[in-house]
Amino acid sequence: MYDVAIIGAGPAGSAAGKILADYGFKVAIFEKEILPRFKACGGGVAIRCKKALDRLDININEVALQEYKGFKLGYKNQLASCYLDMIMGWGVYRKDFDFLLTKKAELSGAKIFENHKIIDIKKNKNYYAIKTKNEKKTARIVFGADGVNSLVRKKLGIEYDKSKLGFCLETEVKADQSEIEEYNDMIYLDLSYLKEGYAWIFPKKNACTLNIGVGTYLNIAQNPEISLKNILLKFIKDKGFSNKIEKFFGALIPFGGAVRPLGKDNVILLGDAAGLVSPMSGEGIPYALDSGIIAADCTKKYFENKVSLLENYTLSISHLTKEVSNYALNIQKKLYGSDKHRELIVKICKQNNDIFKTIGKIFLHEISYKDGINKLSITRLIPEIIKLYYSESIFSPISSFSPSPLVKWVRM
Repeated sequence: MYDVAIIGAGPAGSAAGKILADYGFKVAIFEKEILPRFKACGGGVAIRCKKALDRLDININEVALQEYKGFKLGYKNQLASCYLDMIMGWGVYRKDFDFLLTKKAELSGAKIFENHKIIDIKKNKNYYAIKTKNEKKTARIVFGADGVNSLVRKKLGIEYDKSKLGFCLETEVKADQSEIEEYNDMIYLDLSYLKEGYAWIFPKKNACTLNIGVGTYLNIAQNPEISLKNILLKFIKDKGFSNKIEKFFGALIPFGGAVRPLGKDNVILLGDAAGLVSPMSGEGIPYALDSGIIAADCTKKYFENKVSLLENYTLSISHLTKEVSNYALNIQKKLYGSDKHRELIVKICKQNNDIFKTIGKIFLHEISYKDGINKLSITRLIPEIIKLYYSESIFSPISSFSPSPLVKWVRM
């Protein structure tokens, strides 16, 4: 019998497995795919992950393909650029990044069962019976780290509202060095292709590729009048890469906050399975790593002090659940409003580099989402809105700018 069975060998499951094995627990990680496995993702690892990676003894440079030091933010013919005078993150292929984490867990003593799809989980008195397509195992505790379509979550009867799901479509485009250097070590985000979401380009210098994608809510992506693939193709063509497309990859993401509850009895949910993804950026890696480490620490306390695992985990991770369920959703509304609203954001960033740096640091979590709400308040932005309004109404040959987004901002 295992002390802990972890379902899913992604960042959350592998991080948890590594820490638990370091503590001396008997740990099994079950992964349905053969490792290393492909994972659709932009491949940006934010600097926020550094603390967790250090604890996991991970050297990101083993898999990093580029360091990012700034943002480019676009809306139609408007473009703002911002250097942050720091490494803000790294570009990776998730296949390599995730496998590095899993191997660390294995080296610490976690048993990895790849190509083991979970079929059923049943509680039997004080342990859980775990049935895979290959065999049966038992464990005292189960971690559901099996992603947005988590079987573990479904077995617990915990639903994730489909209206809160997001969908991303992406491709990895080959590029020469000069094309990559045009991005100047910056991530490019564009707000003009989708009303609720954004298009992105993550350059990966050492691999001579660019990850190009679009993401929005699933119900928007499923609208028969909207073709997300055509939107992505237009974005790619606009950037001059129309003849270099090989494959498209799609992925669901939990885009509307954390689930409640975060488990049942001695089964707890981690990472995407728990809905721990930023609704502002679609970013899930920091939450996956942090939730895995927190779950492992709470498990140690459970075995040593017999405190409730679920209650302790729910309390210990509450800062993350509040972040994604409350503060990030609030900022999402500020950034992804109407067309005029998004145009206003880019123009303000172009006009005022300090405000752009603030938004960049919010994306990086250098400024918390909670503090970010205050820093992007209407009272702080009124001077910039007024400056834009007067400059465009006086100096533009045809004034198309309207201060109407101001009203919507106040309502937010």
